[in-house]
Amino acid sequence: MDGVLYYDSDEISTEARCGMMDGTIDSRCKGNIPTEDNQSNFGMGYGYQAGSERIDVLIDEEWHIFKKFIESEWVTKLLQLI
Repeated sequence: MDGVLYYDSDEISTEARCGMMDGTIDSRCKGNIPTEDNQSNFGMGYGYQAGSERIDVLIDEEWHIFKKFIESEWVTKLLQLI
């Protein structure tokens, strides 16, 4: 969405929701990292609702939280592991 990558946080949202989706994942990437908006590496046809720092994707009647990928935060985490 808007050229931003999101990653699965392994969290489930239980927040109340409106019935309107902000978008739908309409394609699946060939590799591991999506390169287009509304694309995933796990499947397609899933609706999502967007927030400022995350999107929540409806998968099997549960809202899975995908957080915004911020490269500098990941680099910091990797450096802490060294």
